[in-house]
Amino acid sequence: MPVVELKALPSRALPGLTGADRTDPYWGGLWGQGTNASWMTPALARAQADAGLARPPAWMLADEDEAFEHFTKMTWWAQKLALLGYVRSWRTMSVEQLAAFASAPNLASPASAIMRDAFAARMVEHGYFISGARTTTNAHRARLLRPAYSSVVEQKLLPLLTFPEYIFVTGGSPYTTSRQFDRHNLLATELGLRAAEYLDVGTVLGETYSTAELMFGWAQTSAVNASRGKSGDLTIVRPDGLRLVVELTASAVPKAIEAKVAAWATAMGGSTLATDGVFLLFVVAAPMGSSARDTAVMERDVRATITKVCDRFGGSAGQRLADRIAVVRWDDWFPSAHTATYDFLSLSAWVPPVAGTRTDWMKVGLLDAFSDLPFDPAYPEDMTAVIANAAALATAPKFLRAEVTAPPVYKKPMADLGFDREPIPAPYRRDRDYGDRNHERRGTGANVKHLPPRLRPV
Repeated sequence: MPVVELKALPSRALPGLTGADRTDPYWGGLWGQGTNASWMTPALARAQADAGLARPPAWMLADEDEAFEHFTKMTWWAQKLALLGYVRSWRTMSVEQLAAFASAPNLASPASAIMRDAFAARMVEHGYFISGARTTTNAHRARLLRPAYSSVVEQKLLPLLTFPEYIFVTGGSPYTTSRQFDRHNLLATELGLRAAEYLDVGTVLGETYSTAELMFGWAQTSAVNASRGKSGDLTIVRPDGLRLVVELTASAVPKAIEAKVAAWATAMGGSTLATDGVFLLFVVAAPMGSSARDTAVMERDVRATITKVCDRFGGSAGQRLADRIAVVRWDDWFPSAHTATYDFLSLSAWVPPVAGTRTDWMKVGLLDAFSDLPFDPAYPEDMTAVIANAAALATAPKFLRAEVTAPPVYKKPMADLGFDREPIPAPYRRDRDYGDRNHERRGTGANVKHLPPRLRPV
């Protein structure tokens, strides 16, 4: 399979923040000591300092209230909201990934006041990779971020936001936190970022927006929906609205894989590809250091488990699981650091056999809407609506959101309060008669032409 360096591919990301510039989370040697980083919180920093075990920098020991007050100043406000929104959506990301998502290089700086204030105010936790060797000055690029286990964002920050800002950060749902293996989350974030950066996609959605309720709830009215809380690790949305829900796995425990596949098969059982537009993709990311044989065995076991579940869930064309699931290995797409294959450019993966139609696994390009994976949605506009709606959320990178027009989110609270016009003063000229609107208070006209900044898309 031909291999191309990422630096040779056209990238939507800012120079210096591209996939060729970022630390490779799979091949970069981050996981020599397991799959989790070493996480730091303000409480832990103080405890280690008091015990004489460490000398945390001053910003780790800063006063929480002062840090929160400084964070809520309007300077770099959009970047502050991006920080909170993206870590909520993707759960775990590196500072380089955040900077690429937000198109804000300063967020990757070790001296970023935004990052320091968010940490000290207990809104974001910082994770550090572990190495037995002396680290270099570039080690800060691999610093990880995740939502803090606290109520600061939910109780103190969200009430300060305008409605569009609130939607941007939370999607209209509670600001929740969850924990998984850090390597797993970081790879999922990188895959979503690379898809948005290099491929012809409509949008990408983080874990928070890849739940079964969001994927199937609008298309189903029965109790067949997947169990509450079921979620993919990310979703890649094609321009035609097809949702490629990704499940990333670093193991092939048959019972775990079987339960995961069966849960999605149950959810899919209440609708068809034409009505819900959901296709499931398993990405096998073998642990670093796995031999070629171990990786092949892992892929074989995942395939065998999927075939077993597909046989159990039959169905007709377009509804059966075997028509809506595929498997690929991480190194099939990214065989070495900062490289990709042509299979990645088409998101080629392997689909299982179907009784009576094909007897072996077959490779298909999941981005190929014209031959390999055609999609004839029952409600085309409903399928593609997610692309525009996602532009109002901190989930797709800013460079991808900028390619579409976000919905006017501010109109929702306006309508609830009985207003039908934007809060922009109408122009006023003394030599004109405005009829029954003469009594309205008017602005200067020339100086007020746009929505207030905090009502515009972030």
